[in-house]
Amino acid sequence: MKYLKFPRWALLVVALLLWVWLLARGFYEMHTTIPLELPPAPESVNRNWGVDWNDEDLYCLALNIYFEARGEPVEGKYAVGDVVMYRTQHADYPNSVCEVIKAKGAFSWYNDEYINALVDGKAFEEALFISEDILTDPQYPGMVNYSLFYHATYIDPYWADDRAKVARIGGHVFYSSALKRGDPIPNG
Repeated sequence: MKYLKFPRWALLVVALLLWVWLLARGFYEMHTTIPLELPPAPESVNRNWGVDWNDEDLYCLALNIYFEARGEPVEGKYAVGDVVMYRTQHADYPNSVCEVIKAKGAFSWYNDEYINALVDGKAFEEALFISEDILTDPQYPGMVNYSLFYHATYIDPYWADDRAKVARIGGHVFYSSALKRGDPIPNG
């Protein structure tokens, strides 16, 4: 087998271009680990959602927004957070943010291995800010009115026909079960 021979200067140019590209993409910052310690927050707050939350809930919501909507516009990140919060108010879901996120099959990204996953520092900081805003701002109106479900635009889940489409934001479509708050969700 013959190997291609390149002049040394060409290999150096390619290496330099790769280094510049990685630097421009924030390679070193992208691969930082966010520690489990969070900035101080109130131990328990009961605001517009009517849900008691703590630092763990803030962290869970931020991770969910990060892994579910990292590449989405800001509105899409808020909408993903809204789905979690609307579920905390619904009779068929737990009333804890973390319990909603950790429920079996609730969100495609979640399993125990992701809890200490590497995250992009800036994107996670944004998700943390959005999470805190959703949890603490009593004037926060919500992005997707009573939306309990969503999916990426590139899939067609079997349950979508049974739900009322609420919005399409970025790469996600959001649905309501067309039920009032507190009504049980039909299986499926």
